[in-house]
Amino acid sequence: MAKFLFDFDGVLTDQTEEAGRVREIFRSGVMDLAKLSAGDTDLNLDKAEAAMNSEPWLHGWRVKGRVAAFADEDLFIRNNGLASCLDAWCADHEALSQIRKKVAAGGYVDFCALAQFAYEEMARETKQGAIEPIDPATATVLQEILDRGHSIVVVSNSGTDRIIRILSGCGLSPVAHAADPSALLRVRGGARKFELAEVSRNFSVGPYVIDVARPVYEEILREEKPVAVIGDVFSLDLALPLHLARTGVLPDLKLFLRTRGYTPSWSKEFVKNTKESNASFFLLNDLNNLGERLFD
Repeated sequence: MAKFLFDFDGVLTDQTEEAGRVREIFRSGVMDLAKLSAGDTDLNLDKAEAAMNSEPWLHGWRVKGRVAAFADEDLFIRNNGLASCLDAWCADHEALSQIRKKVAAGGYVDFCALAQFAYEEMARETKQGAIEPIDPATATVLQEILDRGHSIVVVSNSGTDRIIRILSGCGLSPVAHAADPSALLRVRGGARKFELAEVSRNFSVGPYVIDVARPVYEEILREEKPVAVIGDVFSLDLALPLHLARTGVLPDLKLFLRTRGYTPSWSKEFVKNTKESNASFFLLNDLNNLGERLFD
């Protein structure tokens, strides 16, 4: 029996609508708390968007002052990067600093805290049925793997309850890892793939410096020992498994980058052009095509 490790958001779901809703809630929060016009709100956000577009390798999900995932890798990360960019600019822009003070007076210590609220509010709306993010192929693809006698573990930064609820809604029977570590379809939410160690361990892809010192995710990978990892964000999902394959911890590993419209060209080119002795890389443009790659 083989074990396959899946990310959730962007792999088993289409995050476009959910991420767009996070952006809307964040924008409304800034506008309402700071008592800005729509035009002034968009002026500030558009400047941050332009900075991220210009140098995405400098922006994104920041942890310990380092970029844990880059602004162009997916839409949720882009929202994190937008908030982080605004927070960083406050030191040199008095007008923006004043806006943040008004946001803080409304109960959010900074722009990043407001972005986290926006995500949680979106998740609440999804729970209530306002958004149905599941990828149409998810149930069929995962059930095929289970029917072949293999096991699946979904490892995600999203909460376990959220993942179980969405997967259960398409007819699957996922179980929380904490409840039954031997279940064939397990969920390990709150995986903190973004959490970085105090000391960096980097490799570069062009201007992108990717830190693979991620102790929480590494512990999960070493414990699970999957034969394949499927993710849509190279820095969060695949870079550390690649490092563990290179160092012989997870030999003969298959790595799949699930591509979406937002997937950056640099990560796709890296996957297409990188040859590894201990890992096999694949681009996965359609979840329906996974089975033929896993079982060929």
